[in-house]
Amino acid sequence: MAAIFAKKAAIYSADKGVEFILVNAWTVAELATLAVQAILWSHVLSRSSLNKIYPFTSLVFGVNLAAAALIFHEAVRINHIVGIAIIIIGIIVINTSDKAVSITG
Repeated sequence: MAAIFAKKAAIYSADKGVEFILVNAWTVAELATLAVQAILWSHVLSRSSLNKIYPFTSLVFGVNLAAAALIFHEAVRINHIVGIAIIIIGIIVINTSDKAVSITG
């Protein structure tokens, strides 16, 4: 969500100068969203192992790609879709493996 608000802030402030970005409502929404994300991330980290949940942060690429297409009417190419599919497959592989391997010796 923060990336969507950041894009909106950039569009809204494009012809107004850098200083306007700081007082832009979209920028405020972006910063508020980042704060909420940090709080939620800390909560999730307190209940799960990092090596299982961190790969899910890669799903942001898919969300941002969908927002780019649906909200900002940006082009989506086949390589974007293939890349997102690879990410999703990677998350599935990481989270369905039952064997633990120690790399610490």
